[in-house]
Parts: sequence; structure tokens; C-alpha cells
Amino acid sequence: MTDIFKSSKVAYLGPIGTWSNFAAEKYFGKTENLFPFSDFRQIFQYTETGKVDYAIVPIENSIEGDVSPIFDELTLSPLKICGELILSVNHCLASKRSLKKIRVVYSHPQALAQCRQWLNTYLPEATRRETSSTSKASKKAKSSFLGKKAAITTEISAQQNQLKIHHRNIQDIPKNYTRFVILSLKSRESEEHTHISLMISIPHQAGSLASCLEIFKKYKISLTKITSRPSRKEKWNYIFFIDLKGKLKEEKIVKALEEIKEKSNSLKILGSF
Repeated sequence: MTDIFKSSKVAYLGPIGTWSNFAAEKYFGKTENLFPFSDFRQIFQYTETGKVDYAIVPIENSIEGDVSPIFDELTLSPLKICGELILSVNHCLASKRSLKKIRVVYSHPQALAQCRQWLNTYLPEATRRETSSTSKASKKAKSSFLGKKAAITTEISAQQNQLKIHHRNIQDIPKNYTRFVILSLKSRESEEHTHISLMISIPHQAGSLASCLEIFKKYKISLTKITSRPSRKEKWNYIFFIDLKGKLKEEKIVKALEEIKEKSNSLKILGSF
């Protein structure tokens, strides 16, 4: 943990034992200043009002793709992206009693989706129910007197709730990674940052997106990600989130962004990492 983080308060999706908890500890260190919250809206609110200094949230998974609620929050948020962490994620299935008794499987929507094929094969008749976190799923499984409830969760959370781990690494693709971003009210630029995140709103007319992308090609700027979300202001109007390689003060980046700003309705630099 660097000196800049030593006294910083950090929000993450809790409770203790979630993958977000592990990501927070890996990035900021094991500190008493890590605060769990029950949902993303709370995390954004507390960070936006300065009650915490940083937030760490999952934004993308290598199996299931974007974590859509995060992009929706970023649409209206003043928070900046100032770092990223990629975490290897391995899910396990746990319950109080035998695998044969399981009738309901609880977990976070992303975890359920990442283990869809395994559930179809080994627990095809079990009902799947969403929880706000994998740790909450463990608590649900713990509350099952007859042992009919199971959780897709972390090993630590299973152990904390006295659950038996039946299977490990049940995600559909063995190499499963979740990308987390660090958010703050203040941008934290560094010479070590090699990527930039943008949010662009463009006119709803033919060729608008292609026109913007052509500028990146013109300046030989490599894009690493592009995704879209509804603007929630007008029907069929979208906001584009773009990650690219480069540094904010780099001449070709400055020129490219100036040209894109002229062609778009709005351009917001979400930050660098």
C-alpha cells in the first residue's frame, strides 16, 4: 500500500468475504479503512459526497462482460477513474449438507451467470436466486435448516458461514477474471498511467460514431474497449464508453480529443489508469 492510501477511506461492495473485498485488500492493503456497502448506489453516494476517499467497483468480467449498473452510475457521476485491478475469480459451490439435498442456489447475478453451464449440468432442477453479493448468498445457505439452500461464493465466505464446499472452480471458463476500477472525486494522474477512459455522447444520425472512430485511426490511437449504454434521457439515444491507450498530456491524444469534442454532443474524460 502506497503512502497516499494509508489513511484513505475506501468503499467496496460487501460484506466481508466478497470478491470486491479481496480486490480492495489487494489494491489498498488490509486496513481498517475499508468500508463495505450493500449496493453500488450507496458506494457512489458516499464517494461523491466525500464521506470516503475512494471506491473500488467491478466494471467488467472476462466471461459475462460489462457490469452494466457501474456504467449507468458513471453516466451522471462526477467520480473519476484513477486506477484499475484485474483479479482472478474462482467460484465454489457450498451448502450446509449434501449436494443431493440442494433445491435453491443463491449468488450475485454475475456469479450465477458465470457458472450457468455448471449449474445446468449438475443442478439443473435447482432454482437460482439472486443476492446482492456472494457473501449474502453464503448467509442464505447458512440459514437453511434442512440444507436445501446452496451458495456460489468464495472459499473464505463459505468457511466463515460454516458451509461445506462441494466443488471449487465451477465457473464455465477456468480462466475467469474481473476487472475493477478505482474511483475518486479527484483525478490522480501519473506518468505510469497508460490508458484513458472516455464517455462520449454523439448526435443520433448516420455516421456519427464512425466519424469519431475515424479520428482515433487518423492519429493511430489504439482502442482497448468500446461499449454503449442508453442515455436514459431520450429513447434510442446512447452514450459510448471508450478505453484507449495513451497518456492525457500526449500530443496526439490532446489533438484527437479536441477534434472528437467538435463532432460530439459531449465528451467527458473519466480518468486515466
